[in-house]
Amino acid sequence: MSDKKKLMIVESGGKIDKLKKILGDGWDVVACGGHIEGMTTKKGEMGFDEETLEIDYELSDRGEGFVRKTKANLKKFDAVCLASDPDREGEAIAKSLKKHLGLGEGDYFRCTFNSITKSQLANALSNPRKIDYSLVTAQEARRILDRKVGWDSTKALSQKLGRVSPVGRVQSQAVLFVVEREREISNFKPVKHFNVKLFSKTWPNEEDTKKDLPQWGCKLDKAKSGLISTEEIENDKGEKVVVETSYFTNKELADKIAKTIKKLTVIDIEESTKERSAPHPYRTSTIQQDAINKLGLTSKKTMEILQTLYEAGHITYMRTDSDAISDEGFDLLKEFAEQKGYPVLDAKRVRTRKDAVAQEGHECLRPTAVDYDGSDLEGDAKALYELIFNRTIASQLKPATYNQLKTTFEGECDGKKYIFNAIDSVLISKGWMVLKDVDEVDDDNNEKNPNSAEESEEKFPEFNIGDVVDVCGYDVSNAVTQPPKPFTEASLIKKMEKEGIGRPSTFATTVSTICDPTHGYIKTEKVGKSKVKALVSTSNAKDLVDTLTDVLSIMKTSYTRSMEQALDEIANGDKDYKEYLREVFALLEKENAQLSKAVRYPCPDCGAGMMQGYNKEYKKHYWICSERCGYKTIDLDGKPATREDIKKMKEDEIKRFVDADGKALHPCNICQSPMVRRENSNKKGKFYWRCSRDKDGCEGFAYDDGKTKTPIFDLDAFIKERTEKERVGFINEDGTPKFPCPDCGDVVVRRENSKEPGKFYWRCISSKQKCDFITFENREGKPVLDKEKFFADKEAEKQAKINAAMKDGKPLYPCPECKGPMEKRLTKTEPKRIWFGCFDRDCGTTTSSTKDGKPDYAYYKEVKANGGKKKTGTSKSKSKAKKPSSTKK
Repeated sequence: MSDKKKLMIVESGGKIDKLKKILGDGWDVVACGGHIEGMTTKKGEMGFDEETLEIDYELSDRGEGFVRKTKANLKKFDAVCLASDPDREGEAIAKSLKKHLGLGEGDYFRCTFNSITKSQLANALSNPRKIDYSLVTAQEARRILDRKVGWDSTKALSQKLGRVSPVGRVQSQAVLFVVEREREISNFKPVKHFNVKLFSKTWPNEEDTKKDLPQWGCKLDKAKSGLISTEEIENDKGEKVVVETSYFTNKELADKIAKTIKKLTVIDIEESTKERSAPHPYRTSTIQQDAINKLGLTSKKTMEILQTLYEAGHITYMRTDSDAISDEGFDLLKEFAEQKGYPVLDAKRVRTRKDAVAQEGHECLRPTAVDYDGSDLEGDAKALYELIFNRTIASQLKPATYNQLKTTFEGECDGKKYIFNAIDSVLISKGWMVLKDVDEVDDDNNEKNPNSAEESEEKFPEFNIGDVVDVCGYDVSNAVTQPPKPFTEASLIKKMEKEGIGRPSTFATTVSTICDPTHGYIKTEKVGKSKVKALVSTSNAKDLVDTLTDVLSIMKTSYTRSMEQALDEIANGDKDYKEYLREVFALLEKENAQLSKAVRYPCPDCGAGMMQGYNKEYKKHYWICSERCGYKTIDLDGKPATREDIKKMKEDEIKRFVDADGKALHPCNICQSPMVRRENSNKKGKFYWRCSRDKDGCEGFAYDDGKTKTPIFDLDAFIKERTEKERVGFINEDGTPKFPCPDCGDVVVRRENSKEPGKFYWRCISSKQKCDFITFENREGKPVLDKEKFFADKEAEKQAKINAAMKDGKPLYPCPECKGPMEKRLTKTEPKRIWFGCFDRDCGTTTSSTKDGKPDYAYYKEVKANGGKKKTGTSKSKSKAKKPSSTKK
């Protein structure tokens, strides 16, 4: 039997300790860190061959290091298990590892697991397989599609709009959703409509009525009374709901009905049992939505926390489309629920909902063990785990059950019959509702299912058909239709999933990308009283939507959804990926050509589109030809300035440098035309003077006097005059320098640092020879002329302080980090406070003092334990703190 170990390669280093603990001594586990190679990003190259559709890969620096190190140690192992994540990306990573590690078909095996548990690993290792190249092909096809759309369509749109405008196969569709929702809100016209409710104190028998029992009410059934029309639709949960397609807007009739009807007759009584089922277990999109709505997290932060929980073995794989639970998972939950006395189902729930596009290779997102309650987690990690734990348990409990009594009444007004309903629901079995805070929080507008029962707030009598009741009061209430709410991260993810746009692994990235300030499409803003920020589109987003919607097929939801379906077919081996990609490319090239036909701002020299750029130093936009023909111009109110604009601006510029009679304030020293002052394009804040006829060939030039803002034609004479004036304040009465230069003996003068106002330096301004002596200022405001002596004195002063901080060869106040002496110091600001700092600058440890003027070592330890931050109150930190390095100033 071989003494060699087996090697398992995973993506994330966070899994290693947990895996080693489960696998035992016969295994070693290493992490590749995700993709080790990517599509080449060489300038001008797409990253794949457009003829063969083969990707041109290049190893990343990290990947190269991993391959080199791992390859050198492969002989130590008798088997290699490629255990990258159980999805298409993981399959592609496994392929890259096999290729670059030089593994033959017999040198490796592939295994995947949905959770890091003993049973899952045992099952995975007992069912080894080879790399599924259909999944790899689907992943590569997606990358090629995204690169082609991203590069070609971005170039076409950017030239069209005149600025860099990124286009993405999924991202642009998400931007479209946000813009369309905003326009729907903007165009929304509210409708005022009315509801009628009648009240009665009549009870089934006379004795009950005499007891002065509370009044009850019944509502006008506007649909059955022929006042409005309705339609039955299916909501996101697959439930049948009735929605109003028109409104009862006749206030006069509403008042008349309410005031006229004095008696109601019972015409129907319907008793039924209604059930309210628990929400399904979480999948990636729904945990993101609840984390945003309930915990205030972002989708990106949610995925980061889920990754750590998965790596720690607490939850199953976090990227999943499915909300179906495995047999193993159900058995665990059933045993737990029975121990707790919860009303658990006899068999696991069968998933009935179906998204537009769904991959069901994984099970739901659930805890891996029911005996772990997450009590050692902190902050957001704990809150998120509790959501998953409680939701998963609730999902397999029995429905809440209600007895519902619906009594239908009839009343007459002006010879017309009107129908009224009273519904009484009584909870008879809580079912899953024994658990709190499990229900979904929806921040979008969804129709409420009238069949989803809730317990009535008021007591209601039981009548018989034919009973007549007296009306004792009424209420005519008005309501106003509400516009849909703006998208939030949560509701946008819900929309994307519903429409089949993107995948669970890409939802968070998509939202993060369109909200990236460098794209300039979507901002997050607080709207109304909602705690969750809304997604708000910019003018760039609206330009993208208006320009692309009627041109690019990727802006049509059905087409983008069909792309996802095609990628699924490729993954299943049912579609030829090259044939499909060529079909998409042909359409895309045709549409991009149409997009490029009429550019917004054509270059006056070559006709290509002008592109807007941004100078970060000057914080100004400029325009340049997209084909780099050499034409460049300034930005004028968001548009490229034309030659006519430049000519007019030049005329306006000259007007500032002539007097009322049109004579030059500062004539050119060559042609006497007006000199104009301009800012140096390479040095912000620096100016120079040019002849206004410079474009006509005049070379008139002058330096700028920054103080008087006038031209300096003779720089040497100007410098000589300025130097003589500057020397005056630094010369004694006998003509000798107050501070002689140690190099040449001439005058050293004091100047303010132009980059740091309020700080000064000293330099020699010798009139006899060029001298480069420059020095800093001491605390007395004088120049340090002997730098060696200055630093020697400083060191001696420091050593004296160190000696004073020692007693019997030991520090009076030892540094908690390096154990060297610490110096007692006073703060510069009022009120003066004592603090301590280590003498060793490389150590740099600081701490506050106790009341008796000694270092507060206890406080230092507390701050260090909190990652270098001062604790506030007793609340725990948001996430589990890592062990920090020493606290430094």
